[in-house]
Amino acid sequence: MNERNLALDDDELDHLDELLEKYSAREEGYDVEQLDGFCAALAIGPVPVPPSQYLPVIRGEVADEAAPAFDSAEQMQDFLVLLARHANAVAYDLVVAKGKTVNYVPVVFPDDVYATPEDAEKFLGLKWALGFVEGMRFYEDAWDATAVDAPALERLEMLITSLMMSEEAGQQPLTLDERLDVFGELPQALRKAGAVFADARREAARAKTVVREQKVGRNDPCPCGSGKKYKQCCGK
Repeated sequence: MNERNLALDDDELDHLDELLEKYSAREEGYDVEQLDGFCAALAIGPVPVPPSQYLPVIRGEVADEAAPAFDSAEQMQDFLVLLARHANAVAYDLVVAKGKTVNYVPVVFPDDVYATPEDAEKFLGLKWALGFVEGMRFYEDAWDATAVDAPALERLEMLITSLMMSEEAGQQPLTLDERLDVFGELPQALRKAGAVFADARREAARAKTVVREQKVGRNDPCPCGSGKKYKQCCGK
């Protein structure tokens, strides 16, 4: 079964949205729209980012403030499974699936959830863009170094930036129709940008495979990082 078969349905997305809000250290935590943008950025980037690095970002943890603890181990497991399924489905659609059809559809709240049409014009897709930018920070040096000679990255960056333009910053925000046009172009733009980093992702995957194939002695430290000897940990 591939990652597309594991994509979350609407009820599961709603449940993940609730968990994101309830267990965030932020006053206004991630929602599924912001998470989707974040996952898209990680998916097309040059190196894999493990959950141990991105979970604190999603949950809003900082040095002096931890996210609320889950009510139970089962609830934590539920959250992690839903999160992994969504991240894997996004990655599958953007960098794994072959063929001309682009299956990826950004998770963006529709304009009718906003209180007024004016709010929709200002905010539709904004959180998706903010999530994407936060995901980019894991490899922004590689992005900046490559974008100079990669029109696909420059085009995607322009689309993301346009979604965040605001009057407060002295910019002319997009109209609602322009925002919808951006999201119509985004899937193909994301796939093209992801192709720029395809070789880097393959190299990272090969390096990871080599590390895994190295033989670990029974008295060596366990590669999982537990601090125990291999024979007393994963080598049992």
